[in-house]
Amino acid sequence: TFIQQTIENEDSATAREFGVEEFSGTRFLSISVMPLVRSKSVRGTIITIEDVTWKKNEELRNRRLESLASLTNLAATVAHEIKNPLGSISIYVQLLRKSLARIPDGTPEELVQYLDIIDEEIERLNRIVVDFLFAVRPLKFEFTSLDLNLIIQSLAAFMSEELSHASVTLILDLAQSLPHIQGDDRFLRQMLINLIQNSLAAMPTGGTISIATSQTDDVITLTVSDTGTGIPADVIDRIFEPYFTTKADGTGLGLAMAYKVVKEHGGDIYVQSEVGKGTCFRITLPAVRKALKMIEYEEE
Repeated sequence: TFIQQTIENEDSATAREFGVEEFSGTRFLSISVMPLVRSKSVRGTIITIEDVTWKKNEELRNRRLESLASLTNLAATVAHEIKNPLGSISIYVQLLRKSLARIPDGTPEELVQYLDIIDEEIERLNRIVVDFLFAVRPLKFEFTSLDLNLIIQSLAAFMSEELSHASVTLILDLAQSLPHIQGDDRFLRQMLINLIQNSLAAMPTGGTISIATSQTDDVITLTVSDTGTGIPADVIDRIFEPYFTTKADGTGLGLAMAYKVVKEHGGDIYVQSEVGKGTCFRITLPAVRKALKMIEYEEE
């Protein structure tokens, strides 16, 4: 081991950082080994272990925030330059359909297929543009008191057909009497959709997605886990960075959007993954604290 080798080789002071996997995430430890020298000979060893998890998480958080800030202007410019021509292309495709419909013998099936492909590609590019803007520009949130369980149940019904078509089973384990949260319904739904879509992409032949909620004190915990391919350890620290993706057809924005939404809600998002077994996203959000009722007693 690192410590044993340092002692045996009588090396000078040496320090290394190690990651230890826990249920709550990765804990980072800095271990330093320094020989204790007296009369020019090693009489012992001083071993210092420091928990640097907070420092590592802050460094990672700052790097993500810097990435988001630097890409704001770029995204706005690209979105404007792409979206306007796409609108024109879409209009002319519809005009072309109307012109072809007037052909006496009818529109050839092959041309109809080509136009359908163009429409699909226009829609795909539009989604990319929307994702660009969603990921980097300031968002306008409208916070109200929300029941997270109801949002999950509604979303499960909405996506049931897509999940069934992908041979994916959805399991819900929702805590009873879960306190409300202060949140934006639209953005929380989009965050959940992004996490589910990420799981679907990791299970091309089907599998299981599990969504659970729980409460500890004033904190609501939401977990979204799957039985997919998992995320390699060498890239897991980068998955929330904008435009970082390991998928050939991915934009690298889905998880960046989820990260941004969670942070805007005063929460945190963590990920645990094992290649070949699956991935679990754990989200913590502050619960709405119940207002204390003042009881007035009449003096007799």
